[in-house]
Amino acid sequence: MTKKIAFAHGILFFIVCLIVTFPFAWSYYHEDITRLEAAYSDKLNLYPPTDEEIANYELADKQMQIKQKEAELTLLKLDIPIPDDFGDNYSVEYPNGHNPSKQELTTLINNVNEKIHQLEFSSLGISIIFGVGAGIKSYLDLRKSSQQDNNGVDFGER
Repeated sequence: MTKKIAFAHGILFFIVCLIVTFPFAWSYYHEDITRLEAAYSDKLNLYPPTDEEIANYELADKQMQIKQKEAELTLLKLDIPIPDDFGDNYSVEYPNGHNPSKQELTTLINNVNEKIHQLEFSSLGISIIFGVGAGIKSYLDLRKSSQQDNNGVDFGER
C-alpha cells in the first residue's frame, strides 16, 4: 500500500511541477518569436533607419520640394491659381527602418524555436526528477511511519 501512495505522490508532484514550469518554458521566448515572425512578414522593422536611408530621404524630400516650387512657378506664369491641396502629392515617406534578410530571419526564428524546445525539455526533466524525488521521499516516510506503527519504536530517537 505504501508503494501505491508513494507512486501517487510522485505522479501528483510531477504533474504539479509540469503545470508550473511548462507554461513558463513556452512563454519565455514567445514575444521574441512574435516579433521575428512579424518582421519576416514585413509588418515590423527590427532595426531603425540607417544614416544612409535618412540621407536619401532628405535628398529625395528636397528634390520633391524643388519640383513643387517649379510646378508652382509654372502655374503662376500661366496665370492659373494654385490650388490649396497642390503640395499634397509632393511628399516622400520617411524611412521606418529595415529588417535582416529573410534567410537571417529564418535562422533567428529557428534558433528561438530551438531554445523553446530546450526549455520545454528541461521543464519535463526537472518535473520528472522532482516527481521521482517526491515519490521516493514519500515512500521512505510512509515506510518509516509504518515500521514505527508496527514496532512501536521510534527509530529517529536513540
